[in-house]
Amino acid sequence: MYYKLAFRNVRKSYKDFSIYFITLTFSVALFYIFNSFEQQAAILDMSEGQGTMVQALVTIMDVMSVIVAAVFGFLILYANNFLIKRRKKEMGLYTLLGMPRRKISLILILETVYIGFAALLFGLIVGYFGSHLTSLLTARLLAVSANFGFVFSLQATLKTILIFGAVFIIVLIFNRMTLNGYELIDLLRAERKNEEPGAKHLWVSVLVFLLGSGILGGAYVWALQPTQLLLNLLPIIGLGALGTFMIFKSFAGFMLKFMQTNKGHYYKGLNMFVFRQVGAKINSTYRMMATVSLMLLFALGTLITGFNLNTVMAEEIESQTAFDYTLSVHGQNLNKEIDTYMAWFDRPEVEHVSASTIYRGEQTFADLEAIIDTQSETYQRYATMPLGIMSLGDFNSLRTRQGLSSVTLSEHSIALNMQMNGMSGINEQIGDFIHYGVPVSLFNETYTVQDVDRTAVKFENGYFTMPIIIVNDNELLDAINAGHVETKTLLLNADLVSDIDGVAFARSLENNYQHEEDRYAIYNSVAADDIIESSRGMELILTYVSLYLGSVFLVTSVVILALQQLSEASDNQKRYNVLSKIGVSDRMVRHSIFAQNALYFFIPLLIGLIHTYVGVTAVNLNLKLAMMSPTSVKPALMTLGFVLAVYLLYFVVTYVGSKSIILGKNDRNTATE
Repeated sequence: MYYKLAFRNVRKSYKDFSIYFITLTFSVALFYIFNSFEQQAAILDMSEGQGTMVQALVTIMDVMSVIVAAVFGFLILYANNFLIKRRKKEMGLYTLLGMPRRKISLILILETVYIGFAALLFGLIVGYFGSHLTSLLTARLLAVSANFGFVFSLQATLKTILIFGAVFIIVLIFNRMTLNGYELIDLLRAERKNEEPGAKHLWVSVLVFLLGSGILGGAYVWALQPTQLLLNLLPIIGLGALGTFMIFKSFAGFMLKFMQTNKGHYYKGLNMFVFRQVGAKINSTYRMMATVSLMLLFALGTLITGFNLNTVMAEEIESQTAFDYTLSVHGQNLNKEIDTYMAWFDRPEVEHVSASTIYRGEQTFADLEAIIDTQSETYQRYATMPLGIMSLGDFNSLRTRQGLSSVTLSEHSIALNMQMNGMSGINEQIGDFIHYGVPVSLFNETYTVQDVDRTAVKFENGYFTMPIIIVNDNELLDAINAGHVETKTLLLNADLVSDIDGVAFARSLENNYQHEEDRYAIYNSVAADDIIESSRGMELILTYVSLYLGSVFLVTSVVILALQQLSEASDNQKRYNVLSKIGVSDRMVRHSIFAQNALYFFIPLLIGLIHTYVGVTAVNLNLKLAMMSPTSVKPALMTLGFVLAVYLLYFVVTYVGSKSIILGKNDRNTATE
């Protein structure tokens, strides 16, 4: 009998169980998808390096899954609590009719098992299909082909069943404890329970609001200090969370009093009813609303930062892969070796190769202080960095190869080129801190800096973190003969024939120099394909980690708001029924429901957006120190647009559901009467 009763309850109350079921299904599907990457990789044609990156992603996802499982556990418990609250009166009637508590508990267990099993089954099915989509996304991120086939991960399936089985057991224990904690009178009078009173005096609410704002402002200022977010992340988050909770705690008394100051708006329509309803509910739900704001911060912050870093890495890939292959040789007296090195590239795979030389002496960036603003950030950062010296001929050869026009230098004039690690556009900004026409001493001679085309020239593959002085060929030769140059670097940049694997070419070329007896030479081999492969692997990790955590926190926040508002709609059925009886039109009721839902949804969103703006700004400030700050706001705006679209979708669905609960109940009451 109890099995049939539990099944009939689930079937009869499918609307109540739908939110719970969808939440469970989504959680299971997402958990499976992001834990099945190892099996998804089996259908991708990946290199050894890409396979290593996927394995690193699998390890990271295993760690992230612990956090996600805890979040989903909280979400499922919250959704289950919504169901228990809706059914208190029903359980009270069971008790009143003489059903033992253990039998009521059995019914709840059976209902949880039915819903849990169905959600687990459907969630895994959705996860199986979803894993195919993520496989295609992985193939696109890694620029590899995919062999279409059925992807099934037994390990991810068992892990998902184990995790959510444990969550369901916790839910069962929670339900049993909740049921045993209620007295019969509490169950029967659940709909009449009043909200806890807020602060009795306005000045208390104002004081709490001001203190909370001060604490939150302090957290903001602390986070916006360079390196502080990295060094004190947990204290900053804790301080910000405390300020957020205090602000929401003060809303109950503060907002209502504030709205009452504008009597024309307060007494318009059902605004008085809405504001009092929201004011009373915020006092008991401020913890939930503050939590939602913080989860929106984590969701938006994770997604925006992840996609910002992907954009920065894409720009870095372009700046680091000017040539298909670069071999740099560091040492002394390499001029006589140039023909030997060039002969190494006399191969059918090579379409074109060029050699250029960078000399180095005792000069550092600080030797240019006569012509540079020493207070500038660039000077402070690179003052001790050695200067590279290149002949005008080699420099123009590189410019021509990169589609730039040649430049000329007057006698005893130099040019300055800077293509620093992560400092996109710094070469174009040289004019902001260089004083042209001021003499500077180099090589025991006097030179002046000439303003030439500032387009950054790429000297080799990979990061190049050296300011380069361009000197006329004959003047550089004089400096060399005078002994002002001690070491140098020979750069051999090659363009390969189409479809040649740059990594394989680099390995084959190693045979030419790995047994060299010249102990004074250091060889550095960099293939563009190698940079692209490793960078795409990092993009893969950043994309999925940000998507995994961001989507979890986003969906958790909107589901909590939706469940809270649907529960609120159930509580407000009788209140709206009374309004209908005294002549309030359905149009005014709908407007009231819309306004109440909007306040609950958009107050946490507003606070969350402010948190996100400060948080992302603080992250970008620290990324700038690591030369990885984004140069465009487009990825952030696109991510924000997507998140807001999801948020608005849940708002609309919640509003429609609340309206259906309230107006549907009123219609039934009217028909009965």
